[in-house]
Amino acid sequence: TTLPLATKAAGTYRARARERGWEPAAEDVLYRVSFHVADSDEQAMKDFEESRNYPQRLSPIRMNQGLERVVAATGYYGSDMTKQQARNLQGSGILDRIEEGQVIIGSPNTVVAQVKRIKDTLGAGVLDLNSAFQIGERTTRSIRMFGEQVLPRIADL
Repeated sequence: TTLPLATKAAGTYRARARERGWEPAAEDVLYRVSFHVADSDEQAMKDFEESRNYPQRLSPIRMNQGLERVVAATGYYGSDMTKQQARNLQGSGILDRIEEGQVIIGSPNTVVAQVKRIKDTLGAGVLDLNSAFQIGERTTRSIRMFGEQVLPRIADL
């Protein structure tokens, strides 16, 4: 999803909860996003470009049309199913995806700023993170850098 769409959905969730006498805490809002951390923003972008040369995981929805039909039947796409399906299937540039909050990529400082923006905009108390792409040792290093250089700085956000 995108940060604007998730923010709208979280607002609806909070409003419905309030109508029922309950105020969701930040920990009741989860945002799932992929990440990649490198020594610099430039290296992170180079890693992203290089990842295109490696086989990558695809969205289960994009790989399995039967699953896509099941997902659609749940109402996941909302009232404008065609528009939402198209958004799911289309690719956009990496800078647009970063701006939309669909991926977190950069140096530790940049990644901290991106996480802070998500937290401030959405109010999510839980980030469900996964590696943005698989490029061997640099992916392992990205995960290590996130744990050592990013996580300590975002733990109290």
